Amino acid sequence: MKSWRMRIGALLAGGALAVLGVGAFAVAPAAAAAAHPAAASPPGVYNYNDGGVITEGGAATTLTINANGSFTLIYSSITDSGQWLLYGKTVALTVTNSEDGSSGCLLVGTVNHRGINSVAKPGPIDCNSQFGKTGTWYASVPHHVR
Repeated sequence: MKSWRMRIGALLAGGALAVLGVGAFAVAPAAAAAAHPAAASPPGVYNYNDGGVITEGGAATTLTINANGSFTLIYSSITDSGQWLLYGKTVALTVTNSEDGSSGCLLVGTVNHRGINSVAKPGPIDCNSQFGKTGTWYASVPHHVR
């Protein structure tokens, strides 16, 4: 199994064409990722959980990933948004606009038929430079949609 750092390396090696959000995390835009088709596609609505890294202590959270390369994360009447990139089955999301200071947080995951990551295999989230937190996350497709 590849570590999340190796998956980020694969994203970067795939063609650094645009800057996703803040910092120097350069990757190809979502549209360019079509050159590397994925088994599953991330656009959709998900139940999101990160154990309180970005969200406030277990708040019900909705992650909406749009086909245009943007996403929104809504919890406790707070909205964060950003951009995403897909390379194969690996997806990277960067928060670019935030109401609570989480701009710059980076989330990496593996897309599967039930969502992104899972309870058993959550992906990494890095908000260390924003508010000193790192952790894991997953997003599942609601049962009534599967």
